Amino acid sequence: MSEVIYKKFTKEEDAIYDKGIETLRKAFAAGVSYPEACVLLDVSDAELKTIITDDFLKILIAELYYGGGIPLKEVAQRLSVAYELILQTHGIMLEDIENTGLSEYHRETSMGEA
Repeated sequence: MSEVIYKKFTKEEDAIYDKGIETLRKAFAAGVSYPEACVLLDVSDAELKTIITDDFLKILIAELYYGGGIPLKEVAQRLSVAYELILQTHGIMLEDIENTGLSEYHRETSMGEA
């Protein structure tokens, strides 16, 4: 398995990220679909916008599927996105968890904690 490198944000990017997630949350709570909310998000940096929208989809999946017990097929319908996108994103989420866990384990063993 190859090691995944995650982008490190500057303070400015971190603030844009937080505001972007908040904006998406408010739009979604107001009844805007996930794709429509993503279009409304005004972030000039295309890479950062993609990270924000991808992460927001992961957040929604976590809240609806894991937190709410809603089947992934229904999550796709509620978000107005393709079921395949939900499955793909869910798989990425599991990889993220695995990579984070392995990174933490290796960090701890290199420090003699495990």
